[in-house]
Amino acid sequence: MFNQGQNSCIFVSGSKTLGVMHQNKKYYFTDSHACGERGAPARGYNGKAYIIECDTIEELVRILRRVVGSSSTAFAMYYIDVVPIDVENDELEEPQPIEDIVEHEPEPENNLPFVSMQTAVMAPIDYNQSIVENELEVSENVNEIVRKTKDNIVNVNHEKRAEEYAWYYLFPYGVHGLNEDRPVKITTLDYFQSRIVGQDTRFQRTDYLFYALHMMEYDRIRSTINTCGKKIRGKEGAIEDVHIQMRSIRGSSAYWRTAMNELIAFIKCVGPPAWFITLSCNDLNWLDMRKALLIADKRPGVDPASICIDEAQQLIEMYLVVLSRHFSRRVNAFMSHIKRNPGFLGGQVVDHWWRIEFQNRGSPHLHLLVWIRNVPSFDTPEGIALIDKVVSCSYPSEEEDPQMYNLVNRNQIHRHTHTCFKRKAHLCRFAFPRKPSRETKIIDENSPEFLQNGGRFCELRRAAHEKWVNNYCPEVLEFWDGNMDIQPCGSNEALAHYVTKYIAKAEPEDLNDGVKQAINRIRQEESDIQRKLFKICMRILKERQVSACECAYRLCHLPLRSGSRKCIFLNA
Repeated sequence: MFNQGQNSCIFVSGSKTLGVMHQNKKYYFTDSHACGERGAPARGYNGKAYIIECDTIEELVRILRRVVGSSSTAFAMYYIDVVPIDVENDELEEPQPIEDIVEHEPEPENNLPFVSMQTAVMAPIDYNQSIVENELEVSENVNEIVRKTKDNIVNVNHEKRAEEYAWYYLFPYGVHGLNEDRPVKITTLDYFQSRIVGQDTRFQRTDYLFYALHMMEYDRIRSTINTCGKKIRGKEGAIEDVHIQMRSIRGSSAYWRTAMNELIAFIKCVGPPAWFITLSCNDLNWLDMRKALLIADKRPGVDPASICIDEAQQLIEMYLVVLSRHFSRRVNAFMSHIKRNPGFLGGQVVDHWWRIEFQNRGSPHLHLLVWIRNVPSFDTPEGIALIDKVVSCSYPSEEEDPQMYNLVNRNQIHRHTHTCFKRKAHLCRFAFPRKPSRETKIIDENSPEFLQNGGRFCELRRAAHEKWVNNYCPEVLEFWDGNMDIQPCGSNEALAHYVTKYIAKAEPEDLNDGVKQAINRIRQEESDIQRKLFKICMRILKERQVSACECAYRLCHLPLRSGSRKCIFLNA
């Protein structure tokens, strides 16, 4: 253990630092921490600092093992020179008073100024810690601790490595964050796309997705306001039309307002659509979705049918980016399929328009408008025959059609939830249970029966045991294998405009009042228009309800809406 000429060392193992000395054929062990008489760590407050004398090296090794707690722990030894001297009591000098001690800084080397070193995570030894009561306001509730200090949030514009410091477990080396100096400049969107779409799935965690979306929108709003602020500086009333500045933010209220205007122009040019279809995401039961999640979890060999619902739910929560991208691919495959198969919806699809909406639980679903070539008017016998051919609400028996029975029973049976009774309504807003009918008929939009039917102008032929079955197209349901709804629109232009406003809706109405109050407060501030615009835009984005799937959609730049035609507005 001790080399020739070396009789003392510092023994380091894990978090333990001990002193060992060899002098006069004796071995000495010392530990400044509280320990027992045999060197083991003391329990409670009965321990003392000991110096233990050992006769043999084996006895010293046993004590070291007892202190460290294991015989296989790695250790390091740092040799030092210690020369014991005998000093008589008479020779001891009086300690020098503290006020006479002068601290000398080391001489600079090579004419360079001396800089005191300090680690990034440890405070200096002489750091004066503040009193807890001066920094924190502690109430009687032990779970409520409020920091008194204000304005202590790190500004991302001032701290270059704010991302590395905040997500230290994602950046263990503290480099290659958003603001890293790179030979080739990349945009904020490109940076976050490379992070969350890459093979490193650690960046797909939900909290990082929300952070990435905020940083992307912050950067885009700042660049947009800077550009527009120069154009409108000094003009009265320029702050009123804020949605012009925000329509480039995908998913914002201004974005969907622009989409609604384009869809209304679409309908005015080509006429009302034939079908209004809604397709939901059956993420828990789709085997192809489970397979994609298992591949992301690095378990490609596991059979997707063998995992339970709870495990599938855990995979969905872990890999929301995979879910969003897979749903987008399914939508594209469905659109290609209905275009290649005219018999699906009763004719050749000539035009379409769709958008992705996110439910309260965050799962995406598709709203689709379809235009069919040479579709008859639905208030004629030919039109009613087409409705009976495409739309169904039948509940087949298991013996008659086991495959369709399983699809309808799994996806199309309505069950009341809290969304059925929004705005304190006493009746289901989806008009369930629906009354039986011997034949399919068209309802006048001015009749009370139109409102009782949930705004649907078509009442399908329905048996008594089918009152809880939602409308579906058998071919589409078999292809999609998820909850769906289909209803005809026909030549009723007023109904088409109602569907347009519903399909292109943006924010929940209960958020509008809070946003308006915040905007009014910002308008009264004494600042320039550019700063006011920036604050208003950030306030509107802050009040939005965004799910993790929507974060993934917007960060991956997956399409939120699409149409077969593009609208261009010309000045009158």
